Amino acid sequence: MDEICADMNLLKVEEPEYDENTMKLKEDLDTFMREIVKSGTYDVDIYDLCVSCGHDLTWDVQYTVREIDLYWLQTDGFEYYLKTMHQYMSLNNDESYNKALELFHKLLELFTLTVE
Repeated sequence: MDEICADMNLLKVEEPEYDENTMKLKEDLDTFMREIVKSGTYDVDIYDLCVSCGHDLTWDVQYTVREIDLYWLQTDGFEYYLKTMHQYMSLNNDESYNKALELFHKLLELFTLTVE
């Protein structure tokens, strides 16, 4: 057992490094979340959100979405989204959680379409 523990201590997991490009994606995610909070409901159309965000969204202008950015969005970004949205708009029931989840998946799909 000690040998297995020693081997596990030597195991290194490479965490991807997120750069300025990924942080710009995070800023756009923040912009989307602000618009959702402004609307006061999770029952909004993703394209209407894009329109209401206007020039505050910067993807395809200041940066392009890459595979590593999508990875961030699907992992750390997803966790960030849920925690942040729950702070401003409760996710304490199945209905609100499912609607918030649906919005996130539509947003993810939108960003996936632009991957280079």
